[in-house]
Amino acid sequence: MTDIEVVPTSAHWFKTWCVASRWQRELDAALVPFGLAHTRYFLLHLAERLERLSGDAIMQRQLANATFLGESAISTAVTALCRDGLLDRDVQGIGLPAYRILVTDEGHALLARARPVVEAVAARFFEEFGHEAPDRAEARVIALARGL
Repeated sequence: MTDIEVVPTSAHWFKTWCVASRWQRELDAALVPFGLAHTRYFLLHLAERLERLSGDAIMQRQLANATFLGESAISTAVTALCRDGLLDRDVQGIGLPAYRILVTDEGHALLARARPVVEAVAARFFEEFGHEAPDRAEARVIALARGL
């Protein structure tokens, strides 16, 4: 019996987790040359996008609100991105601290180099799903999960 057979095929949550884990692993491997992992890449990418949309620095809370990550995970990742010189953060406001975040020039440059790699991984990964009927797509999810 393989590990994937331990959980019934009707356990959609498990199949989703397996596919998400595979996506994370493939993206993490592709981002090694850039010194990033998938979470830090996507937070940096999202910060850049939100910054462009607003025309100014963004608030750290905006990153938390735009993702499914908790504030602690956001804070840890933002701290690391700041330490690496990819984001700049300062305290704004009176009372409870609110952090303004700005993507640095180094952060923009790193994103420009990493983006084509991420897009290639995404194209290859999601191409496996195709545009099929839901029951065939589910079979693909199972096949992908078994590829773990």
